[in-house]
Amino acid sequence: MTASSGRAVHAPIAQVYNPVEFAAEVKVASTAFDELLSPKTAWTDCGHQDGVRIFRGEPPVLPGRDATPGPSVLPLVRSEIVVEDARPAELLACVHQAAYRCLFQPRIRTAYYLRRFSMFHNQFYAVVSFGKGFESRDFVGVQYARFFDESGAEVSSPSERSPRIDLIFASVDDPRIPAQEGKVRAKYWHAGFRFTKTKEGTLVQSIYQVDYGEPIPAYIFKVMWLEVPLNISRLREAFRLLGFPPYVLDPSHSIVMQLQSFDVETRAVSMSALVVRAGTFTIMLDSKRMYKQGVFFSDRSGPAVASLEIEEKDGNIQITTVESSVGHAFEL
Repeated sequence: MTASSGRAVHAPIAQVYNPVEFAAEVKVASTAFDELLSPKTAWTDCGHQDGVRIFRGEPPVLPGRDATPGPSVLPLVRSEIVVEDARPAELLACVHQAAYRCLFQPRIRTAYYLRRFSMFHNQFYAVVSFGKGFESRDFVGVQYARFFDESGAEVSSPSERSPRIDLIFASVDDPRIPAQEGKVRAKYWHAGFRFTKTKEGTLVQSIYQVDYGEPIPAYIFKVMWLEVPLNISRLREAFRLLGFPPYVLDPSHSIVMQLQSFDVETRAVSMSALVVRAGTFTIMLDSKRMYKQGVFFSDRSGPAVASLEIEEKDGNIQITTVESSVGHAFEL
């Protein structure tokens, strides 16, 4: 969505999740992601740096892509690291929450959701900066999460103990978000994270290849070639120091999340949602690092608030919705 100036702006938040769009792009990206992380794909092991094991490889040729990447395309890289004492759902929250993501991907200047298709399936707009004298790159894409149970079967929603979660990114062409003045439209060729539970914590695997839209200076190309694989090392350090931001588990699909924000400096969280059925959802909190002193609600508003049952359970916030709150919104 754009303003009259042609600049991207936030899309209005609907009362329910938006109808799913860009399914074909997500399918192509997901299939390629699985192929790149399968044992069949050959990679060159480039050793370790800052605790990250780095691999370089040749990408599969996807529909509409040149077989030989041009000078604007960063080489394909795969990187791996174990984040100790972390669960896949906790690391998903770190990557999914844009404000937290800026901690370990500092080139991100802005990022926000345009449309929500489900709790963890969104269309987004993001801007990445390389410094003065070089045009920023912006992305219009979809991020899509997949959840798996202990048997390896895909399931519809995550749990606190999900053994594996994938978060996949796909660029999309959307005429509602035209080119922005002073920015070059970049596109993901391959991008995503796989979080897999291990004895020590969680194995994080990252796949990344991007087309910056126009050729970039050799020195910036080299910086990004070296910097991108180490993002997950910065993620591990942010998690070690701060923990994970709050996230919502809603197995009964009792709410439609409308807005959710997190302030890195104050660690304040705000959320607004619509109740769509009676059920229970949980706001998962990091009481070991992020909220050692507990939390309090500074504001509760909306017509559904009076009928919500809110209680602390195992260090988290459990909220029960009732039939009388269906169709009404609340803010916390």
